[in-house]
Amino acid sequence: MFTFAQEPVGKSTSKTKVRNLVVGDLLPEILINNVMNDRKESFVSTEFKDQLFILDFWATTCSACIEGIPKMMDLQKRFGAKIKILPVTYEPETIVRAFLQRNKLLKDVKFPTVVQDKVLSKYFKHYILPHEVWVYKGTVIAITPAEYVDEYNIRKVLDNEVLELPIKDDYYVYDYKKAFLTSVNKTWSNDQYPLNYVAITGYHEGAETKTNLGADSSKNVNRIYLLNFPILKAYFTLWRNLKHIDYISSPASNNAGGISPNQVILEVKNKDKYIFNSAKDYWESWKRKNDISYEWVSSDTSLNIKGKSELIIRDLDRLLKLKGRWEKRTVSCLILIKSGTEDKIRSKGGERIFSYDKPLKQLHNQDLSNLVYYLNSFVQNPPIYDESGYKGNVDLDLKFNSWVDISSIRAALNAYGLDLKKDVRAVDFFVLTER
Repeated sequence: MFTFAQEPVGKSTSKTKVRNLVVGDLLPEILINNVMNDRKESFVSTEFKDQLFILDFWATTCSACIEGIPKMMDLQKRFGAKIKILPVTYEPETIVRAFLQRNKLLKDVKFPTVVQDKVLSKYFKHYILPHEVWVYKGTVIAITPAEYVDEYNIRKVLDNEVLELPIKDDYYVYDYKKAFLTSVNKTWSNDQYPLNYVAITGYHEGAETKTNLGADSSKNVNRIYLLNFPILKAYFTLWRNLKHIDYISSPASNNAGGISPNQVILEVKNKDKYIFNSAKDYWESWKRKNDISYEWVSSDTSLNIKGKSELIIRDLDRLLKLKGRWEKRTVSCLILIKSGTEDKIRSKGGERIFSYDKPLKQLHNQDLSNLVYYLNSFVQNPPIYDESGYKGNVDLDLKFNSWVDISSIRAALNAYGLDLKKDVRAVDFFVLTER
């Protein structure tokens, strides 16, 4: 539920002394100047008191902001006068207009935006973009990452349902030196917790994903931890200290390096616990539900990085009732090959483009391995290797609806003298089994 903190209302300008507003605060009457592409060049915040008012803080240097603006404007069009989404940037109008003229994604998207903002960012302090502030009936009801601004949550607000979203606070200071168990057991101080223990907790609010495999020399103890890790990422991080990526047979290692998502075998009841599914959840919400934090405190300071990694893997297996390991399995694969002698794919140069989310997929002035790397990012696809032998960048316009529709992808590639042939290969898979 929302709690409302009563604030005196008075029109605010750039010279007004302000404090950072939080969820539950009333929005003062703020004069909003320097508005581009709207019916007026200035507004007063109270004009939106009968609407859901969303401030979308963005910048021309923020790729996630730029990709999100068309979605924001689509929501604005869909809900009409019931909502007002107002992008806000600190950048001057000259920079914004020049950027919009040359940006392919936004040059045809006419959207209002506050430029050269010096007021709103004082009320809603942040340093990570995009940054979304939700105001309804004059009250700040949410401050979130951009992913939560969608039709589902907007409808909940307009239907006066309870909106329970994580609060985005860029200035929260998490104490990484404090042992996890001191937060759980309030009777312990950071200097008095048990000297030898192993603990697994869940998500720690305000903390980054972070590892510490060193020793606390001031106390002559080992305190090692993994903080806010998805379970698979925890295993991968530790196994990298035991099994170098160069010795893993991977389709990804042929091009961009790393482990392909289709190299993971989950022998589990619910795969959504281990792999994020954007169709079912929000990233931040998923992490809060599924992340783990591991901590080991011991007077034994003799272990090296390899020894510590082996120890933590054993503890994860034991405490989470899992078995995570690498296994080499012989499986059916697909191999990208050239099917003709004519070079139909050589790039003509120009802007580098990789458009992957529309019916027409475009790779312009791109390395061919980027295509194979992206194909391997879908767990439904078999391992796919690039053995075309092609050097240099390519231009491809491939029309197919789904990145897992192999027959359609083959047809699109055939027009360029490329093909995907079936083969059998021994591939290293990371296998996670629930016990």
